[in-house]
Amino acid sequence: MNYTQQANTLKGNAEMASRLDGYKESSSLFEKAGSYYKMGKEWNSAGDVFRRAAEDSMNFSTYMAAVNFTKAGELYAKCENEAAVMAFENGIENWIDNNRMIQAARAYSFLGEFHAKKERPVPAIESHSAASDLYDAENRPAACAVSRRKAGVLSSMIGDYRGGAIFFEEVAKGYLRIDSALSDCAIPEYLFGAMLCNIAAGAVGHAKGELCNYSNDFPMFRDTKEEVLIVSICDALDGDNFDSFMKNRDLSNFRPWQKVLLENWAKIAA
Repeated sequence: MNYTQQANTLKGNAEMASRLDGYKESSSLFEKAGSYYKMGKEWNSAGDVFRRAAEDSMNFSTYMAAVNFTKAGELYAKCENEAAVMAFENGIENWIDNNRMIQAARAYSFLGEFHAKKERPVPAIESHSAASDLYDAENRPAACAVSRRKAGVLSSMIGDYRGGAIFFEEVAKGYLRIDSALSDCAIPEYLFGAMLCNIAAGAVGHAKGELCNYSNDFPMFRDTKEEVLIVSICDALDGDNFDSFMKNRDLSNFRPWQKVLLENWAKIAA
């Protein structure tokens, strides 16, 4: 018997148990069926039975419902099924009801990635922002930084430069609370993103003022490659030679998300 046949048999038994109000048995059987569908890479069918497991789990354990709704969301996302949205949202609601904020944040992150893949930047930003707030409240600065960075990049790519700058600034401020070598490396990266957004949001003169503020508030930003590049960008814009400046830049030392920001911004500035 192959994976699909085993899954179909378990699903049939689960549906029978569910009709007889044997919810613990049915949810367990739906979960097992889902595992077999996963092994057969039948993502949509796997999502369907994990969703059924979640719905039956609601009768005895909202924690297990959260687990299964989230699994369903991840599986639906693999095949780009819009049912992923409702599954993740139901999972998040139940995680929060169980005071499992880290798991809720992770589900928000999955949801944000799904919206971004579907080219829906606004709900993607909202989801990543919600994830970052939960991570921040649970004192998970690294995870918080990742979510806010994603929200910042997406904000800048839809023209919400002030919103993007705020996300990046919040990440940098969060790293100030961490006394480690990681902070000294991370803070310049995020201030670089904030400065690109500040330049795009207003006049170069205003951006230079923000640069002075960052240098005063974040000593580890001074004289970094990020600050030097920002100063060079401002000078190139003042001198109206930005195109030739960008053609001669080596961006190999910058992280992929920084390159995305810079290249996207350069297209607009050109």
